[in-house]
Amino acid sequence: MSTIHQNRYGRFMSKLQPGSFKRNECWIWAGATKGNGYGNFRWADREYLPAHKAAHQLFVGPVPAEMDVCHSCDIRYCVNPDHLFLGSRIENMADASGKGRLKRGRGKKLPETLLQEVRRLIALNMTPKQIEEATGVSVWTISRIAAGAIYGERRAA
Repeated sequence: MSTIHQNRYGRFMSKLQPGSFKRNECWIWAGATKGNGYGNFRWADREYLPAHKAAHQLFVGPVPAEMDVCHSCDIRYCVNPDHLFLGSRIENMADASGKGRLKRGRGKKLPETLLQEVRRLIALNMTPKQIEEATGVSVWTISRIAAGAIYGERRAA
């Protein structure tokens, strides 16, 4: 283990709530947090990472740029590597939506990546129900996207 890695590891572990290191339980981040409720860890001089992403990099390995680090426990301040998994942004949003963690009220827009995925699945002739199961977007919203009534111009069938 390199000296840099040892220093990061030591700093990281010092930010955990004492006694929260049980293998199957959440490791609670007690360090700095961002406004969104996720932990914030100084990875390098001017580079900060979400604490759960730093945990993945320290204990599991690098996180590809196109991937999110997701929580199986749905606890934002958990950094237990056993509770973390990699997923695409679309998979992460679908997981969050399926668990009711996305707050989308009237007039709120879908993230662009999720909208593009819905459009791609519509083009593959998947049913609205299949798309809902894959993305977490409601059948009603999917039908409106397909009809061109929201998120763009009406498309010819």
